[in-house]
Amino acid sequence: FGLGLLFFGFDKTTSLVGTVISALAPLATVVAGAFLLHEHVTRREQVGISLASTGTVIIIFSPLLANSFNFSHLASIEGGGLILASVILDALAAITIKVIVRHGLSPIHLAHYSFIIGWITLVPLMLLFYPLSQISHTLTTISLSTHLGVWYMALLSGTLANSLRNLAVKTIEVSEAVVFSYLFPIWAAPLSLLWLGETINFLFVAGAATIATGVYLAERHPR
Repeated sequence: FGLGLLFFGFDKTTSLVGTVISALAPLATVVAGAFLLHEHVTRREQVGISLASTGTVIIIFSPLLANSFNFSHLASIEGGGLILASVILDALAAITIKVIVRHGLSPIHLAHYSFIIGWITLVPLMLLFYPLSQISHTLTTISLSTHLGVWYMALLSGTLANSLRNLAVKTIEVSEAVVFSYLFPIWAAPLSLLWLGETINFLFVAGAATIATGVYLAERHPR
């Protein structure tokens, strides 16, 4: 469901907005760890999380704050909300991974089991919304590049990436592992501008700067 919300969210908003909101994953994991694992959250982290949350609200609702708002922008707001929900589910997953690997389950096996369970769960829903003939037609008519993209997501950014993530969470603290999520915008933002031709405005910059400030405060550790 986390991946499903992510895909639906990106379908309704820009890649830039989705990438910046996705960068909140580490802070969401810190909050989840505080509530579920009773980890200590310092005053500085609380301020940083508050700032990052404020920046997220600015970016999601920027169409409402802009003078050029029209009802077509409601889809973008919905997309940002879906991606934020995906981030929350992913944070809960990171905590769950930490608990499960403590009981000795192989991180690689955990990644495979997760995808198998996801497939078993979602196939009935897929058949409920789409007839088998339509599914077969889609698979046989989509382009080779689309097939290659799906295989890339399934094998590399799916199975391999999740296996490596599980290994990392088993080896180091969850809060340390998720810090690497901050690298996402470094790669995705330039590609969004170059490949997709997306644009940025003042509200996006303001929201992104607020998130960056909050992340810096939350993750900065005194010497």
